[in-house]
Amino acid sequence: MMTLPRNFRSTYSQRKDYVMTFEQRYKQLKPMIFAIIRQLNLYKDVEDYAQIGAIALWEAYEQHTEEDGAFEPFAYTVIRRAMIDELRKRVRFDDQTVLIKKEETLDALEETHFSFEQLVTSYDTVQAIVQQLTDEEKTLLYEQYVNERPNEWLARQFDVSIEAVKKRKYRLKKKMQRLAKQKTT
Repeated sequence: MMTLPRNFRSTYSQRKDYVMTFEQRYKQLKPMIFAIIRQLNLYKDVEDYAQIGAIALWEAYEQHTEEDGAFEPFAYTVIRRAMIDELRKRVRFDDQTVLIKKEETLDALEETHFSFEQLVTSYDTVQAIVQQLTDEEKTLLYEQYVNERPNEWLARQFDVSIEAVKKRKYRLKKKMQRLAKQKTT
């Protein structure tokens, strides 16, 4: 009776790696591509990332040598790296796009001219609204919009929960809208 060596399976699978065509390898590792997409929490452009994963799998298939070890871990690393690189490119592009849009908005605001009467009327309206607020509401308004304090800081300052701060901000906004509507009518 013939006995098989202990490492027969790993030896066999390594040999099998080099015999498989790319199409077979793609069918075998397609679930891995989508698993990486899920691990990276990519929910937009899933098809694009699946395509990037397939291209990265092709590159891994072409680059892999025996010295790299088993193919699956090598392919996993190459695919994941390609997706992260693409994600970084898109984030960088989005950041640059937002900066350009902000600059365009600032330029448009600079081009908008308000008359002195409009500015005084707006200032007087805001001042009249703020005078009708309680001291606590004024403090909340000042800390939130002038000092740009986060909700956590405001919660500690007012000794309430973060949810209570959110509710107070919501009520303050509604009150100011109501007062502004009364002032303009």
